[in-house]
Amino acid sequence: MNAEAQVTQLRRQLRRERRLFIFLLLLLLLIIFALRRGQRVWAIAVDGVEQVYVRDAAVAEQVLAAIRSAAVEHSEIPTQFAQNVRYYPVRYRNQTLSTPQQAQAVLSSLLDVLVRAYAIIIQGQPIVALATESEAREVLDTLMAQYAGRVGVLVEEPTTLETVTIEPRYVYLSDLAETAEEGVARLTEGTEARAEYVVKAGDVASRIAQAYGLTLQELQNLNPGRDLNRLQIGDRLRIQESTPLLTVVTKEAQTVEQTIPFRTKMIPRPSLRPGERQLKRPGRPGRERVKIIVTCHNGREVSREVVAKEVLDPPIPEEIYVSEAEISAADQ
Repeated sequence: MNAEAQVTQLRRQLRRERRLFIFLLLLLLLIIFALRRGQRVWAIAVDGVEQVYVRDAAVAEQVLAAIRSAAVEHSEIPTQFAQNVRYYPVRYRNQTLSTPQQAQAVLSSLLDVLVRAYAIIIQGQPIVALATESEAREVLDTLMAQYAGRVGVLVEEPTTLETVTIEPRYVYLSDLAETAEEGVARLTEGTEARAEYVVKAGDVASRIAQAYGLTLQELQNLNPGRDLNRLQIGDRLRIQESTPLLTVVTKEAQTVEQTIPFRTKMIPRPSLRPGERQLKRPGRPGRERVKIIVTCHNGREVSREVVAKEVLDPPIPEEIYVSEAEISAADQ
């Protein structure tokens, strides 16, 4: 074979190899394109808005679990998010993939962790929650006992004016009391901030009380232990009670002895002139035993009801002689 034939053959071979190379290159590009079109990442969405993208479902679960565990000390406490949180696969379109740490930092600022606890619900509104049902009941029992201990003989168990229930719920961490004592404090602190008055130069207690529609005794009751006769400039006086969240009703039985006043009986005597009187028999008061039911709201008396009376010593009426004219005038 001469040189020209060899060159021709070599050129054909080069063209075939070039075509094969181009074919293989195109095939590789098609494969890469197909792979990229089919590649998926996982989106984590909060309330329907995709916030971060992670490599796979395991990473998404890891990130959300880390946020929940960082919010509560005890991992055995059930938790959930206040927001609607979902994670799902999406087609990769050059989204920025977050590391677990980056995803956790972004989502922690968007999510509120709720914990499952036992909420004390007053008039349909959750007020405070405890980790266990027994702790929630301890809060109510402690509060009842506080007011029951201020009275004497109870005629019935303390009750509440409001409807109170204990229900398992998911609550915000800020609504969770760590101890029963803290739960009692939250229930007794009231729904409004207690108003205060700062004493100024020339102030006296009576004028302060009058300015806010209080009696001096009511002002003293709002400020137990304070000497209202020795006020100093800058002293703070409470002038308004907070509205209680819970009204504990106690009914106490009291038995007292009291005097029965005697009545006066007038007897006519013809020999007496108008205006003249003569004592026939002095009167004497009697005595009776009275049973009273005292109703208190949060330790403050709101009513008294007499339920029974027993006469121990009947009164003796006073008898007086008077003129017939006085009797006639009294009849008219």
